[in-house]
Amino acid sequence: MIDSILSLFAVGSFLFWALMFALISIFTISVERNSHFWAISATIITGIIYWNQISDWSWKICTIGALVYVIFGTIWSVWRWKNFVEKKVEEYNNGNRYGIAHLKQEVSPKNNKSQLIAWIIYWPFSAIWNLIGDVVTTVYNSMVGFYNSITERALAKAIPPDDIRETIDKRRN
Repeated sequence: MIDSILSLFAVGSFLFWALMFALISIFTISVERNSHFWAISATIITGIIYWNQISDWSWKICTIGALVYVIFGTIWSVWRWKNFVEKKVEEYNNGNRYGIAHLKQEVSPKNNKSQLIAWIIYWPFSAIWNLIGDVVTTVYNSMVGFYNSITERALAKAIPPDDIRETIDKRRN
């Protein structure tokens, strides 16, 4: 019975791809929101569903794959940490000043242990989120001038508050 249910999720089937989309979404959102319960739960459930396929792999390949994965994750976490710290310092320098002691605590690796570990373990999903976020931010930033010109044209047509009575009086006459 369980095998027939699990066969619905066979690699390449529609439910396999639906599950992969759901997992990628769960992993990505969980990692970026620093809510790792769902990411860990999804990992365990996926491992259970695909245990038959995974158990056929040799331990040598699994060990090498895990080592390469962790190396990439570590490199990714260093890059993310650098960007995180620089962003916090920039926010501090731009007026979000709670004090240097608060900033030091906020950017302390000790206080961000779970986030750093998540960036190492779930680095592909963190990378996906960053790529999507970067593209959206770039599109938005390139459109800001266009949006501002639309706003300025519309505001130019607005009647200043002091002139409203004169305009109403003219329309009545």
